[in-house]
Amino acid sequence: MTANAARGCPIAHLPDIGYTFPMETIFDHAPTPDELRYLADPDATAYRARVTADEALEALSMLFAMRGDAERSAAYARRMSDQDYVRFNLLKHDLIAPSSVKKRASSGNRQGV
Repeated sequence: MTANAARGCPIAHLPDIGYTFPMETIFDHAPTPDELRYLADPDATAYRARVTADEALEALSMLFAMRGDAERSAAYARRMSDQDYVRFNLLKHDLIAPSSVKKRASSGNRQGV
């Protein structure tokens, strides 16, 4: 797997040429030492080198939940590729207020089936 593919890059099918797709991380939002203690390695370079797109979105979602911004937290969570993970791990543990996330029916919950 190329570094671009690991980061969820839309041009992941292209060979790596030493350029990685830029991705927003918690380090773009000036995390405090206390926030970093819960969310990430304090070394921004090491974190950015290994984080996947979904991991970055989860950390951003958790960062804004910690800061009390449920709407922004939910916006990042909605961008994650695995919405079941969001529902069963982030919402279940009240990291994001369930009322702030738009409910989507999964294919297994169709009525009349």
